[in-house]
Amino acid sequence: MYFALWNILKLIALNYKRTYIILSALFVLSALVMNPHHDYWAYLEQWDSIIKGDFTSNPYGVVHNFLGYLSLIPYVHLPKALFAAVYLFAGYKLLSYVEGNNKQSTLILMLILLLNPLYLVFGLYYGSNDIFVAGLTLLSIIYLNEKNAKIAGILFAIAIAYKFYPGFILPFLIFRDKKLNKHFLFSFTISLFLIYLSGYFIWGSAVLEPFRIGIDRPSKSL
Repeated sequence: MYFALWNILKLIALNYKRTYIILSALFVLSALVMNPHHDYWAYLEQWDSIIKGDFTSNPYGVVHNFLGYLSLIPYVHLPKALFAAVYLFAGYKLLSYVEGNNKQSTLILMLILLLNPLYLVFGLYYGSNDIFVAGLTLLSIIYLNEKNAKIAGILFAIAIAYKFYPGFILPFLIFRDKKLNKHFLFSFTISLFLIYLSGYFIWGSAVLEPFRIGIDRPSKSL
């Protein structure tokens, strides 16, 4: 039985791209229609308050505000599905780096990406926005390694404009091989400026409220 199971797993590894895409589509569909739990309930309440003009309970960046309007679409949960889709796309890009290596490595990485309990529980079931931020950050690093600094800068700006903690690795992205990456820095700076400028035109100085909340908020993780 174990031999048959291993042969099935090897067959999956040989067709890992197709398998990954099919399973990813099922996960995104599940996120789209699954009843909200835990974290996602809090986001729905925050988005409802933001749309009504109350920002006092929103600790997230301006991108969180924009996604609130997607939550108005009835019967489906587009923001949660978007969170999952970005994470899974980042995983697909990551899989391409082991393509050409042994099939066992490809299979193990694919299983880690798809069956990671942190992703399944906190991302897919709870609908945590951290998988969205993590996916954007990983994509930014991948595109930067692919010498596509402009796309990397845009993606990292969106990540920072949602939650601020990816900023800790910003110096390592700006300075690579002891050189200033001007294309990444310019793309990131302009994108972040335009995102917050757009938010300012819609919500005014309330877009800065999350900074105050973040400063006053005690650290849970540390």
